[in-house]
Amino acid sequence: MKTIKLLTTICLLVCWANLQAQNVDVKFQAMGGKGDQREAKRIYISDLAVKQLLQKKGTAKAGGGIGGNMAYAHMTVNFGGVDPSAYQTMLTEVYDELCKKLTSLGYEVVGGDEAKAKVSKGAQVVNTVGEPSKDMYLGLITTIHPKDRVITYPANIITAGLFYPKVAKDLDAVVLAFNFAVDYINYDSNGGAFASKAKIQAAPNLVVSGSMNAAVAKGGGVATVKPVRAEDDWIGPEGIYQTSKSSLPQLFGMGASSSSSKYTIDINEQKYLAHVKQFVLAAANASIDAWREGIK
Repeated sequence: MKTIKLLTTICLLVCWANLQAQNVDVKFQAMGGKGDQREAKRIYISDLAVKQLLQKKGTAKAGGGIGGNMAYAHMTVNFGGVDPSAYQTMLTEVYDELCKKLTSLGYEVVGGDEAKAKVSKGAQVVNTVGEPSKDMYLGLITTIHPKDRVITYPANIITAGLFYPKVAKDLDAVVLAFNFAVDYINYDSNGGAFASKAKIQAAPNLVVSGSMNAAVAKGGGVATVKPVRAEDDWIGPEGIYQTSKSSLPQLFGMGASSSSSKYTIDINEQKYLAHVKQFVLAAANASIDAWREGIK
């Protein structure tokens, strides 16, 4: 048992060293209200959201040159799955770490219960993982928030840009909202105008990207995080495995041909969540540092 604990400790130290060494590139752009942001003594983390992609589609095409027929290859790779409660627990730990950082910097961190009592009556403290939904830019996702830490704003609030300054005024605090996206797959395709067959391949690609919005009653800013990629040790023993395949041949030798295949990527939950936690925490910390530097 002592040996296991020692190995676990060593592993955590190595992971932390790798995290510290990870160069998270963040750019902050102030949008007014620098003085109010510098003088603020209170901070409210209005959101810490992670959008986890659940399904990603790719397409390759070939042919069509000088009147030739087109060929298409479609591929879908589904996310193998992580226990939603484990994902939320991990993100709650990230939230708590960020609160410790802000407290160590001299800020009073406003909790979700206080915020709920002082902002719009429709606001609710988040305690569940979001259902799968379609995102305009990312596709099929689920959104995870820390449990019992942040509030969601009412559906009649059109944009967070209108909501956050109001909350900042109500709470007499700087409002920080973190939003990250987590991808897991990348596609490589080849073909060409005179190729007879379209080809597409998928490769593991755990990437975290996102931003942090800061807001005061009149002003704020945005910290943008350059995407960071994890190693591929989070893939489960089954790798990327096929679940279905179909094809649509040319009709009488004419027109476009098409093939479609579906896969699932097997996930090692413990390693996957460890990577996401490291990068989300590093990105959030770097965003706070960039914000503090940008409002000087």
